[in-house]
Order: sequence, then structure tokens, then C-alpha cells
Amino acid sequence: MGELSTERWIPFQIYCGREQETMNYILLAEDDIVDQDLMINAFAKLGCEKTLKIVNDGEELLDYIFRKKKYADLKEFPNPDLILMDLNMPKMDGKRVLKELRDAGIHDKIIVILTTSNDPEDVRYTYQMGAKTFITKPDDLKQYDILAKEICNYWFGIATLQKNM
Repeated sequence: MGELSTERWIPFQIYCGREQETMNYILLAEDDIVDQDLMINAFAKLGCEKTLKIVNDGEELLDYIFRKKKYADLKEFPNPDLILMDLNMPKMDGKRVLKELRDAGIHDKIIVILTTSNDPEDVRYTYQMGAKTFITKPDDLKQYDILAKEICNYWFGIATLQKNM
């Protein structure tokens, strides 16, 4: 497991299969810097002008969503259209994040679980708590490029998203 990263904004464009009228924002909740870098590089290879924001744990993810602490400024920290979240994070894991969001009545976030787990109980629980997709992280580095493209093709190309207000 790598060290925690510092806060980063990563501009990139995503091949979406159709023209985008507005910018889409992805929030990656991942504590492992190696996995962060794999996702950053995979999205960057797509070559589009979108924004990827990274938080390092579940508490920071909730602070971002609830506009607490350093995340109060909506212009600096826009509402994410998609959240990619690891399950196994320090401070607060992804299962607890899902429960906290559900308990707070927040059902409009598109949360894609991106984890090393392939435990059927994790899959069942995360869908029950409101996750929209469950993806087991690839073993092969080249698969991250394919994964990023497929995530973006589906969520920003095929699917019609409700835009955050």
C-alpha cells in the first residue's frame, strides 16, 4: 500500500461517445497512492477536459459531499457527477460511507465501488446501501485504461445523468 497523496486536481478529457454540454466531475475516494496514480494515468490517457478530484478516506469523502471543512467552496470543489470509491479505506471504510449517506437521506449520488474485494457479501451490502455499480479492481495495469474508458463511456456517454444543482 502506498503513502497517502496530497490533494490534486487532474484535468482530463473522456471519450464519451457524444458531445458533452457541461463538464463532468469524478471524485475518487482511494487511500492507496499507487491505485490513485493508476486511475489518474488511465483517465489522462483518454485525453479529454474533465476533472478528477481525489480524497484519501471515507471521512474526507463525507466532508466533501457535506461541504465541511476545506470543501465548503462549491466553485473550488464542485459536486461530483460520479464517485469512484474503494471499500477498504482508513478512518471510515466505504461501507460506513454508504450507510452514512443513506441515513442522511442522500440517494442522488452515483457511487461506483472500485475495490479489491470480490466477496458476494460486499457486493450485496453495497448495492443494498445504494451503490450503482460494483467493480473489482483489475490485476493487470493495462486493464485500468480499459476500465477508465468503460466507466466514462457508460456513465458519461450512454447513461443520462441528473445534473447536480
